[in-house]
Amino acid sequence: MNDLRYYFYSDDPYAKIANELRVGGNNLRGNWVAKKNSYEKECCAVLGWEVHDHRYYDAYNGSYIEIKKGQASMWFNMVRYAEIVLGIGTQNTVTVYLKWSKEPLKICEAYIIDTKRIINFLKINRQKATEILEFNKHVPRQLCMQAAATNKDLKALANRVVSF
Repeated sequence: MNDLRYYFYSDDPYAKIANELRVGGNNLRGNWVAKKNSYEKECCAVLGWEVHDHRYYDAYNGSYIEIKKGQASMWFNMVRYAEIVLGIGTQNTVTVYLKWSKEPLKICEAYIIDTKRIINFLKINRQKATEILEFNKHVPRQLCMQAAATNKDLKALANRVVSF
């Protein structure tokens, strides 16, 4: 399993992402790592992924990838995930959560997660998704409904974990 050729030639999208992270991961460092927003472009440049400014994904490498970054936890937009459940949002995406450290500024771990696992963790079924979107229609501007997951939760959900 440690043979990089397995990952490189595999049709498994998680293995492909894991390989790309292993190859470029030690270069995931610098001031951009601490940025709260707009870090996707720098991340994609290091990993060789196409950058996309899309509601449901940030990158493309043969798979649609949502990039998330944090130190202890991550917040998830329940409206966005409800849209995915109901087929409004892009299907079959992969979420890559990048855990970072301050000293030095670098990504220290990556969790590769099938987005369906996050939806199951958030317990959003079709009925709840419909209710969330209905509620969103009736607020004056936009519904801000978020749920959190800790690093421990995200690591447990991961299809692959890559450490640097």
